[in-house]
Amino acid sequence: MFKMKELYEKVAADSILQAKFFKIMEYAQIDGMDATIKKLTDFAEEAKYDVTLEEMKEFFRDMTESKDRVLSDSELDMVAGGKINRQTLEEIERLNRLMEEMSKIPE
Repeated sequence: MFKMKELYEKVAADSILQAKFFKIMEYAQIDGMDATIKKLTDFAEEAKYDVTLEEMKEFFRDMTESKDRVLSDSELDMVAGGKINRQTLEEIERLNRLMEEMSKIPE
């Protein structure tokens, strides 16, 4: 799961990666679960991270369930720099819904 945390930090700090991620999430409902999962794993590979579906699910499940989670430096920079806006919040919510659906996929 450490690789997934590194990827998350990298995306949080890079506006180009954020845009690519948001594009995937924008079409998640249209593309369907299987295509979106493939796009997310391809996205991770393109960013030079070998992350499995299970690692993604575990990371986001832990992230959404943790009430005492402290924001990372990258996340704090995004908040302080005004980079988190309505679109970002909507994409995070969409990701949370997708992760809920992914958690229902048998292992």
